[in-house]
Amino acid sequence: SAYISYRRAMLEDPENAQAIVGYGNVLVIRNERDSAIMMFNRALEISPDYKEASYNKALAMYDQKKYNEGIEVLQPVLDANPDYYNAMLLMGDCYYIQKKFDEAILWYENAYQNGGMRSSMLCHIMAYIYDTKGESDKAINLYQEALSYDSTIVDIYRRLGELLPGEDGNFYR
Repeated sequence: SAYISYRRAMLEDPENAQAIVGYGNVLVIRNERDSAIMMFNRALEISPDYKEASYNKALAMYDQKKYNEGIEVLQPVLDANPDYYNAMLLMGDCYYIQKKFDEAILWYENAYQNGGMRSSMLCHIMAYIYDTKGESDKAINLYQEALSYDSTIVDIYRRLGELLPGEDGNFYR
């Protein structure tokens, strides 16, 4: 029904950027990402500062494994909206998936520290990055925080058992 409703809204008002983005979102759900990106581009032609259109375009590109293109779309959005924390997470994801951990952690840390973004996944990824960089104290705290959100992640228990000595580690082992 969203597909039909957004198409109707676009026919009634071809300059309705919100309807165009909504339609683009439906196309993403239908796995029609190229068409969705065209809709997001159209919305951005109408409303160049429409940050959600840029975010959704970058997300569709991420889904298509076009990580550098996603970064190019997100950078000006984040320059103009330094408190757009969901876009920061997506920017971090674009770098992380390419194993550019130094760049990824900067975006993740900003969203975590300044945006209050907290989740098991974010903490787990950040802990992993710090772990690979040899920053065990930061990694341990983030692994433990990840478990506070989701206590079922077995790999974290294993890693904490390796990182923590003695009785502290025994709990996780």
